[in-house]
Amino acid sequence: MFEGHPAFEEPDDDARVWRYMRFTKFVSLIVRRELYFTRVDKHSGDQWEGAIPRKQMARLVKADEAARQQQAEFFRELQRLRRETGNEAAAAALDASIDMVCKQKPFNQQFWKCQRTWCAINCWSIDEHESDALWRLYVSAGDGVAISTTFGKLKAAFHRVEEPVYAGKVRYIDYATEEIALNNMFAPLMCKRKSFRHENELRILVARALQGVGVMHDESYPSPWGDKGDYVAVDLDLLVSHVYVSPRAESWFRELVESVVTRYELKKGVSQSLLDEESVF
Repeated sequence: MFEGHPAFEEPDDDARVWRYMRFTKFVSLIVRRELYFTRVDKHSGDQWEGAIPRKQMARLVKADEAARQQQAEFFRELQRLRRETGNEAAAAALDASIDMVCKQKPFNQQFWKCQRTWCAINCWSIDEHESDALWRLYVSAGDGVAISTTFGKLKAAFHRVEEPVYAGKVRYIDYATEEIALNNMFAPLMCKRKSFRHENELRILVARALQGVGVMHDESYPSPWGDKGDYVAVDLDLLVSHVYVSPRAESWFRELVESVVTRYELKKGVSQSLLDEESVF
């Protein structure tokens, strides 16, 4: 079920949102009545998904290193005191603790990297009108559709889901000069580089808990999302307000989309995008 969250800046409920997709993904959506969520670390197009700006991460790693050295020094001092009291067995037992601390990977780097494996996203675009750039980016061959709805209906479409569903606007930043406020673990997942601001993205996110705190920064632990992602149930009547066929699609393709919509009783209008409509002169 949808939940509000301080890390997610929500648009107005009447804001129009779009999702562009290939025909095969559209068929999968209406047949399964489930929306596919991709693990953040497997999301194509931007290797910086969920990452921390380089300079900011370097400072965090340095702080981790100082904390580890301080912890190791504490164990060494404790070991020295136990040897002074003649408790050699207890002193020797601390060797393992010192070795573990010295070999530990930087916690901050591991945590922020690993959280991308237990969070998955589904991406939309916020716009009053369809986008020619996004048609070309996601449906370049003309064999696809765009579905449109409002943000309010999109939120309501997850009413059958038991786990929390979050959604909000992506924040576009300069990773060379700006930092991400890390007062919330979702903050890095809602930022992207400014090179992608043309997407005007609305991001839906679901986080699946791992069993045990220790595994939250362990890359070897299996992701609760499987190898790449998983499906989440949706109410199609709310998720889809209208279906638009690619502006570069042939007439037979539009007929195919209409037949599939009819076959699976998705009672929504289908029309072809007018972006390639001829001008009056």
